[in-house]
Amino acid sequence: MSLPLFYAPDIEQSDRLPDDEAGHILRVLRMQAGDRLRLTDGRGSFFDAVIETADRKSCYVSVCGQEPWQKPWRDRITIAIAPTKQSERMEWMLEKLVEIGVDEVVFIESEHSERRRIKAERLERIAISAMKQSLKASFPVIRVNIPIQTVIADTPKTAVRLIAYVDEAVRAEITQGRGYPSDFYHVGQDVLILIGPEGDFSPSEVESALLAGFAPVSLGESRLRTETAGLVACQWIHTLQACCRIGE
Repeated sequence: MSLPLFYAPDIEQSDRLPDDEAGHILRVLRMQAGDRLRLTDGRGSFFDAVIETADRKSCYVSVCGQEPWQKPWRDRITIAIAPTKQSERMEWMLEKLVEIGVDEVVFIESEHSERRRIKAERLERIAISAMKQSLKASFPVIRVNIPIQTVIADTPKTAVRLIAYVDEAVRAEITQGRGYPSDFYHVGQDVLILIGPEGDFSPSEVESALLAGFAPVSLGESRLRTETAGLVACQWIHTLQACCRIGE
């Protein structure tokens, strides 16, 4: 039976676990001094630990081992996406992105955004839970309320920069079997995929992205909801990496 996993970002500086994790350990799981558990700092390491002392409000542990986590995917994957009007859909998408594997999620502000401002605190809690559930040791960067023009301007030109947008030129490529992420992304490159709101990007936003070097791509023949597009884009990159590993 595997040990329960908890998030302790400061475990190398402090032997006291975060209060929310301590509460779950003591009041829900009813663990006691001497019980073993597993921790992650969210920065690429697992720790084996033993509960030393515990009371109703705090839990102290001693670390007895550290293990580096090998990230299953190779390159940095960033999904920059417009938040959905319904927060539940956005939160579900973030949970699944973390479970699949993502390095950064950027919630953008665009002209047609259905939701203008969001708070990071709840999203971070959801991401922590998904990281633990999927047994990962890397907590993704989550940025909120970032103007789309900032994302376009600040994304390194060394990364593969894609925008999920289909116009007549992309449709012509699709008829020739091109115009998909696999035509631009190759394993060994960081990648950012830009996904717009339900009302799509504005013409000026598309123009800015294309002028900056973003490549327009299709995510398939179906019309997807925003949150579905985010998951499809992320999984597409993982699938390309898996195919590369099989061919090695």
